Amino acid sequence: MINNDFWNALREIYGDDDSWQKEEPMLRQIIPMVEKDIATRYEFQLPFALGGTAVILKVLDTNLNSIQVLKLARPIQGRHAEMAGIFLDEIALLQENIHQNIVRLFFRGEVTADNKKWPYYIMEYVKDAIDGFKYFSTRRTYEDVIKILRQWVEAIAFLHKHEIIHCDLKLENVLITPEGRAVLSDLGSVYVVKQMRQF
Repeated sequence: MINNDFWNALREIYGDDDSWQKEEPMLRQIIPMVEKDIATRYEFQLPFALGGTAVILKVLDTNLNSIQVLKLARPIQGRHAEMAGIFLDEIALLQENIHQNIVRLFFRGEVTADNKKWPYYIMEYVKDAIDGFKYFSTRRTYEDVIKILRQWVEAIAFLHKHEIIHCDLKLENVLITPEGRAVLSDLGSVYVVKQMRQF
């Protein structure tokens, strides 16, 4: 539900960055439109995180009674086409490349504001996960390290088999659950080899 608590939480996620002042007006247009677009199945929870290209919110899937994550392109001034392109590419890749160690896509959509299309998608919420950087900041057994690295390599090998290069491999883009499942996330910077062969 979008209320003052929601906007205050989102403002806090932006921090002292002056990006909030620049992006807030469009966010106040786009976010309620997205909420309406998904209202038959999803309910907004609080904002979750902010990335270089995305605002990330938690949503409740009322059909499955589970938390998922909504990723919305940031309304960065002068970069709409770039942000939308990154999102559409990421959505297409998640639709086509399903693997147990790659974050799963559940829903995609777009809304129109300011005569521009703003894509968004809903993906798996990897519950209680921490990123690889935090995970490996704590002493781990040899077996745990091998288990996580094996899953990470399997996800990367799967992408490479489909001629996709992630291009942003770092510990922060691997989510690790308490049970030891590793999930590769953030496919926004991928490079598709077969597309480049067409030039």
